[in-house]
Amino acid sequence: MDYKAKELHFYGHDTFPLRHRWLPKAVKHVRETNNLSDYYSIMTEQGLGRNMAKSMRHWAESTKIVMHNHKTKEHYITHVGNIIFGEQGDKYLQYSDTIWLIHYLLVTNHKKNALWYYLFNCYGGNAFTKDSFITAIRAWLEKIEHPNPPGKKQLERDFNCCMNMYCLSDLKKKRNIDEYISSPFNQLQLIYQKRGEYRIRSMSSMEVSEQMFTYCLLNYLQL
Repeated sequence: MDYKAKELHFYGHDTFPLRHRWLPKAVKHVRETNNLSDYYSIMTEQGLGRNMAKSMRHWAESTKIVMHNHKTKEHYITHVGNIIFGEQGDKYLQYSDTIWLIHYLLVTNHKKNALWYYLFNCYGGNAFTKDSFITAIRAWLEKIEHPNPPGKKQLERDFNCCMNMYCLSDLKKKRNIDEYISSPFNQLQLIYQKRGEYRIRSMSSMEVSEQMFTYCLLNYLQL
């Protein structure tokens, strides 16, 4: 993947992890209004607070389900978004292939999710603590000469959000049951905690269908 350091983007999620219902809500709202920038409309129509409305837009764009046309100032549903959330799709995210696809779209989008991109594409290890990971990503940003690297606190907010999306043990600490069941990615059980470390588990080839693997591979080669 040919990326430029200045394209890497951090934060944007307002500390809210992606919630299970947000992508279907975002698609529905775009179909009705072509606009995810009118947060008041999202608040009234979708029953979300302002920060959650901003976060929903962030994740809809980050997963490439919805895109923003900077010329027309409107949002539109992408081709893959229409496939997933169309009449013949998996709009309730019931199948693991769908979750894996959205995960792939998220972690290859360095322009929106630099920490996620680094963790799953560049980090190289499968065990880390918060401190060791923050140290590693700051060294990486220095190596690639990022023009305006985020501070430690900002990276920690991204890290916490990422772990809340993927790590079941982190989610189980939450008192709010809505947070526990919120992220579709906790179904993948990709990250777990053991002996004070976060660990990325090894995947089995049986977890993703051949068709989904082929689609992601061909898409990756075009990035």
